[in-house]
Amino acid sequence: MIRLIALLLSLLLVGCVSHRATPARYSFDAVGQPAASDVRLHATIAIPEVSAPSWLRSDALVYRLDYRPRPRPVPYSLSEWEAPPAEMLTQRLHELISAANSGFTLSDLGDIKNGYQLEVALERFLQVFSRPGESHCIVTVTAMLIGPGDRLLSQRTFSAERSAPSGDAAGGAYGLVQASDADLKQILDWVAAALQPVQALGRVPGS
Repeated sequence: MIRLIALLLSLLLVGCVSHRATPARYSFDAVGQPAASDVRLHATIAIPEVSAPSWLRSDALVYRLDYRPRPRPVPYSLSEWEAPPAEMLTQRLHELISAANSGFTLSDLGDIKNGYQLEVALERFLQVFSRPGESHCIVTVTAMLIGPGDRLLSQRTFSAERSAPSGDAAGGAYGLVQASDADLKQILDWVAAALQPVQALGRVPGS
């Protein structure tokens, strides 16, 4: 009898696990592709991993209810990213710079002495609800362009905001990708302007 009860309990637990909802997973590429840029670079540029605060180092898709007292960031329970936001931003930025760069786009300069390093720190990556069902997405990054000899050439903070098309995780993911792409496009323009005297080719917007 004891064995029978144990077996029934085991089957019940297995059934509960099998019926647990699988979280929806979002990625930058699945949400949308960035617009093509006509900016052109010719340089050796290293892009290390984008850094992020501890609360953005997970796969969580985070939102905040600003219409409630003491709002704080909380994760969606059944929706998440396929990778931490900083990791996806790193890949997206690398692809963007590589597509515009006729030189070398690397992850690490190694022993290269005449290259440039583009360091980016993610500061905000958040869907904010101003009222129920109405939200906007904010992405803020700080970028540093370091030249040969570890010389800081330029530093700037970029922040983009986009409306979420729906007041849920899918709308938040879409808005966050759109805001991220806006920031990364600004970074590309800024890098081109910083390198304009010796490295940039073609149209270079002002910084």
